[in-house]
Amino acid sequence: MITTYKKILVGVDGSDLANKAFMEAVEVAKRNDAELYVAHIIPSTVYVSPDAEDDGDGKRSCEGATSG
Repeated sequence: MITTYKKILVGVDGSDLANKAFMEAVEVAKRNDAELYVAHIIPSTVYVSPDAEDDGDGKRSCEGATSG
């Protein structure tokens, strides 16, 4: 029995591996005449302003930091 796909979901985040997965998903979608859905994944990394205060525990707090 041959597996066919009607809908394909691929997540991309800009990495080389994600781009490779995307290109593979495109080829699988073409071979199966399937719909391809792309989810752009945004990393949840939090960047803290250099103006943030050190709480003494190695973590920084944004309290008291100015916004530019």
